[in-house]
Amino acid sequence: MADSESPADISTSRRTKAARFCVIAFGLLLVTSLAVSSLSAISIEPGMSMTFAGAMVACGFAELIDQNQRTLVAALRFGGMATMLLGFLLQLL
Repeated sequence: MADSESPADISTSRRTKAARFCVIAFGLLLVTSLAVSSLSAISIEPGMSMTFAGAMVACGFAELIDQNQRTLVAALRFGGMATMLLGFLLQLL
């Protein structure tokens, strides 16, 4: 803490690193699942793609948006969770 960073700044930077990792990881999984199903004979369930997209929105984008916009952050979190649950339900059917 040479620059005299407050503990809140450190937790915010850790949160954004985790959110960036979630966006990149779930984004790569989403692109890979869509590319595999379109380029090969292997069929990947659409529920899995929906689950990846929902996790990317709920875990990543909701954390990267400015926390002062509480209604947008809450809408992204609930929308992402709803998309993840719908993806899980589609996988079970």
